Amino acid sequence: MTRTQQRKLVDAPDGGWGWLVTVASFLVTFLMRGSEAAMTVVYVKFLSYFEAGGAVTSGIISVFTAANFSAALFAAFLSKKYGMRKVAMFGGVLSFAAFIASSLATGIVYLYISLGVFAGTSFGLVLMPTMVALGRYFKKRYVIASSLSLSGQGVGAFVMPPLCQYLLDRYGWRGTLLIFAPISANMCLAAALLRPIHLVSDEKSEANPDDRSPVVNDKGPESAAGIVNTIGEGPQELVDKPENSEDKPSHEEDANERIDKSRNRRYGFVSIFREVPLFGVLIVYFFLYSFGCSIVFTHFVDTAIRKGMGNVDAAFLLSIMGIVTCVVSIATGFLLDCCGVKTGRIYTHIFGVALFGVAAAVVPISTTYVMLVATSTFMGIGRGMFSALDPVVIKEVVGVQRMTEGFGITAFLCGLGFLTGPPLSGYFFDKTGSYNTSFYIAAAVLVGAVLVMLIPLRCIGNRTQTSTNETNT
Repeated sequence: MTRTQQRKLVDAPDGGWGWLVTVASFLVTFLMRGSEAAMTVVYVKFLSYFEAGGAVTSGIISVFTAANFSAALFAAFLSKKYGMRKVAMFGGVLSFAAFIASSLATGIVYLYISLGVFAGTSFGLVLMPTMVALGRYFKKRYVIASSLSLSGQGVGAFVMPPLCQYLLDRYGWRGTLLIFAPISANMCLAAALLRPIHLVSDEKSEANPDDRSPVVNDKGPESAAGIVNTIGEGPQELVDKPENSEDKPSHEEDANERIDKSRNRRYGFVSIFREVPLFGVLIVYFFLYSFGCSIVFTHFVDTAIRKGMGNVDAAFLLSIMGIVTCVVSIATGFLLDCCGVKTGRIYTHIFGVALFGVAAAVVPISTTYVMLVATSTFMGIGRGMFSALDPVVIKEVVGVQRMTEGFGITAFLCGLGFLTGPPLSGYFFDKTGSYNTSFYIAAAVLVGAVLVMLIPLRCIGNRTQTSTNETNT
């Protein structure tokens, strides 16, 4: 009996158990981004308790977030070998142990390892499997499912900072981290919902491993992946070729095809750059926007405190950003998915990053709490637009069969962005005594990210339009 006969192959159900996977993904993003936002509140306590300086202390948060993203690449390898549910379950257990160990910290280096490396890695081990599983359960409704699941980021950012501030005032930072241990362990419940699903496209991919790039139908490109394939060389020709073609491959071509398939299986994480030309631009774009966002997320609360706002009011700014992110994330999903808006998803993502960057540039000149609330609101709008579409953009560029590799590599580059951003901004704070320079740098990098992604898309789009016009004439 063949492997195909032993397991039931289905198309993406676009519902059913997939909605439970959506709930699991929502819980994971709620806990992960909520804990990340809470750590920016704890950062203020670390800064005064250890007296190690802004650059060194903010490194804890940057390592935490960087390990969070970077672990996705490691999780991609493990998921292929052991399965997504087992990897996610291990991540939930690791987070429980890491927060308990962090509550016993005796120094900054200790926190770098326990809270930064281990706690951050644990969230990454859960995030990657849940997002990939979501992409396998949904096809037509993927945008709305993704926006609903990622709205957990906004809810977490709304709930966790005030909760963290309350716990800090009542139990101190050690007690707060201890309480976060059982809270984060709820990711094990999310992992239990990741039921494996075997798709028909998996068999097609295994039978034709060279055909895993996104495909363009005869109606024209509907995404950046489609645009790439219209000017690409392999996938378009393979799809356009009739099934009953009389052109039979020679024995030499068969041998070359077997060699190519073997190389693809062996170097799967490398061949994606050759098969999807836009992917290289995509990961640079994600690195730059993660670098800029990391500066804002890490130092926004401390900036508000230094402008004379109270601790609770400063923490509530993250809550405002979080709830706006949640609402905009869901609205974006419904607009793009349910209202028939099928194009422009990548451009929507880019616009969200640009809006977030403009709002970040206004933070240094915001001198009143009302101005900071307005700034936080606009950053929430921008974040809601791009955070809802992160996995959607990756899936559109690389395709569902390449999503594990695409998500893992992209998340790894995001981790590098979050690793380098906060320490650099902390360095400028130590030199100038202000975060103004850091926020201006963040805004400039975010605008740079927009240009990095926008210019290639426009060039490819213009070339595609020119080619279409020539064909019509």
